[in-house]
This record gives sequence, C-alpha cells and structure tokens, in this order.
Amino acid sequence: MKLTSVFFLIAFSLIQTLYAIPLDSLRLEIDKNKKKAWIIHKVEAKETLFGLARRYKTTADEIIKENPQAKNLRIGDILRIPYKAFESQAVLTAPKEKNNTENKSLKHTVESKETLYSIARKYNVSVKDLQAWNKLENNEIKLGQELWVSAPTPENKEVKPQEKIEAKEKNEKLEKTEVKENKTQVQMHVVQEDESPYTIAKKYKVKLTELLEWNNLSQDSRLQIGQKLEIYPSGYKKEKLEAKVDKNPSQEVKENSENKTELNEAEMPEITRQTITISGYSKIIEKGMAVMMEDEKAGNYTGLHREAPIGTIVAIKNEANGESVFVRIVGKLPSAGNNKVLIKVSKNVFEALGAKKNAVPVEVSYIP
Repeated sequence: MKLTSVFFLIAFSLIQTLYAIPLDSLRLEIDKNKKKAWIIHKVEAKETLFGLARRYKTTADEIIKENPQAKNLRIGDILRIPYKAFESQAVLTAPKEKNNTENKSLKHTVESKETLYSIARKYNVSVKDLQAWNKLENNEIKLGQELWVSAPTPENKEVKPQEKIEAKEKNEKLEKTEVKENKTQVQMHVVQEDESPYTIAKKYKVKLTELLEWNNLSQDSRLQIGQKLEIYPSGYKKEKLEAKVDKNPSQEVKENSENKTELNEAEMPEITRQTITISGYSKIIEKGMAVMMEDEKAGNYTGLHREAPIGTIVAIKNEANGESVFVRIVGKLPSAGNNKVLIKVSKNVFEALGAKKNAVPVEVSYIP
C-alpha cells in the first residue's frame, strides 16, 4: 500500500510538470542525462524577451545564455528556453512522445531574400550544419529550394549512390578545368634597371628555377633592360615544342656558351665602373666577372681585387641569382691573364654565390 502511494505521487508530479508547459511551445527537449530540459519556442509577433522570460518562469539572461541571437528577437526565431520546473522535480523522467512527428526531421523551403545564414539563425543551427545536412559545397541557395534544418533521420535520408558518383565526377571535372585555366594565365614582365632573375622570381613569388625554365634562361644569363619575360603561376609546366626549329649561327653560339661550364676570357663581358656619392661618401660600383682563386688554402671569405686597398670589405652580388656575400680583400689581382676578371674569390665565397661555372657575373660595391 505504501509503495502504491509513492508511485502515485511520482506519477502525479510528473504529469503536473508536463502539463505546465505552455501550449504555444513547439516541444520539450531533455538532455541524455535527464537532468535538464528546454522548451523549444517559436517567436511570434509582439513577443519580447522579458515577456517570454515571465511566461516560462526564467530570466532574460538565461534565455540569452542559451540563445545569443535573442538580444535582437525576430519573428520566426526558434529559441531553447531553460525549463526550470523540470529541474526542480524529485524524479526527472523524460515524457513519452505521443506520436512520432517530433522525431521527424524538419525541412524549410527557401523564400525570397533568405540566405543560408538567416535560415541557420532562424532555426538556431550553424551554417556548417545546414551545409552538411543538405550536401552544399558553398552558401548558394535558390528560391523554392527545400533544405533540411535538422539532421535527417535514417528513414528520411535518400541514399542514391549513382547521384553521389555523378556529383563527384562533376566536381573533379570542374576542379581540373579551373586548375587548367589558372595555369594558362601568363603575365609579361619588362626587365627594369638593376633587376635580376632572382629579384623578379621573388617579386612574383615563384621559384627561380621555374622563371629560368619558362624563359629558356640559365643561372648565369644576364638580363637586358626592356627584355620581356613570361611569368606563370608557380607549379606551371610549360610545354616544350618537339618540332626542331632552325637556328641561326649567332643563336647557336649563344646557347652553347650558356650550356658550357667553362668560359674563356673572350666570352666574358667588359668590366664597368661607376662612382656615386651618398651622404658625402663616395661609393664605387663595378660589374664584371668573378672567378675562384687557384689557391684552395686561401682564407675564408677573402678575395683579390684590382684597385680596392688591402683590408677593404666589399659586397659581391651574383647577378644571375641575387645571392650576396661580403668579402675581405687580402691582395691585388695581377693584371696578366686577368684582363676581363673583376675579382678573384676564395672557394667558400664562390660556393656561397651559387656559381655553376668557372666564372660568374657579379656586381661589386665598396667605399674606398
């Protein structure tokens, strides 16, 4: 008899709790631990945040905590309102559903001026959830389009393997087309004064090797002011013509000299020299060829120069790739056999400049 009375009291308390839910709410949601519950409410005209708080016996702060967007209520917004009466009951048991309609997933038909963001806000879900539930690749939606606004249940999911395969093939084809179009976008660069392949490659954020390959240049090639270079997106492989092109003798001589690893003095350019004044100091800038010292035991980062005094620190820049290094002059460069050689440097300097041949075009600058 005592056990029957206890059961009756528990049942009566639960029924009283459930019927306390206002009739204009959509449904009741209970967490898996059955310790908390929320009333799901759809905002109607003339309703306010404080009015809802009074109706559901909670506070405006509690509603905002669960629904940040509730600071600016809009008609049609779906709110999760903490159900305090449920939490206060001695026995917290989820009510049995009267029918299966609450388990069914919700669908929304896109109306004029609606966006994926506004729909997500309306149903208190994230844009990513909407994209996942509706297999959307971006935020584009169409008028009249039906969207799942809650996770589709197994019975609502329409599994169509063929459609998935077709969509995948379509996307792959579209990606390949976009990549191909992007790779064929070529820019023309006109060489300016003091530019080198290295500085140009850095400017366009491409690899030096790519720039050289696109324009049939070597690392030791010297650019001319006004020369035009082709610039493609990084990673682009330019198709090489298989057909043999007739070359005139001057072209063959030029290509042969670029492909050789040894240069003789006749193939070296003439030495140029200019003096500029900066803040009252004279600075000498020279251009010519640098070669490696015959003495492999020469000190680290040292060099022989025609006119720079012993002990002078000179800056050397490889004009082919932009690599720079500082060198200390330890002696005079002999005139005999070095008519077109500007400077001789130690082996480690030659390697630091990234030289690929026995001679490399350089710019030497120093303050006498």
